Amino acid sequence: MRNQIGPPSKWRTKCYLVKFRCRFPDGIQVDPNNPLAVILHEAKEGFVTERALKQIERDAAIRVRDDNVSEVVWHFFMSGTTGMVGPSQEILDALNHYNIPYYIHITA
Repeated sequence: MRNQIGPPSKWRTKCYLVKFRCRFPDGIQVDPNNPLAVILHEAKEGFVTERALKQIERDAAIRVRDDNVSEVVWHFFMSGTTGMVGPSQEILDALNHYNIPYYIHITA
């Protein structure tokens, strides 16, 4: 899914610097409501645990600090290997705490 949100002419890559570390989102979409802003997308596969907590904190900081980022959205996809999908309760709590929207994509 890396950088594949929106039409190909809108794909971009960029380092968002947070706490002296580069954060490359999996996808960057031009905000349809504000062409000067972008929506960052993060994609995770399988069951996601506490290892993603720091990434959630960085994404929340980017949204607050960078006026060009209108939103950060997380996506969870089913693992093709294990069939597991979704975040742990700890991850859900962190996403809700920072008001980061998320989608759980389940394939048939």
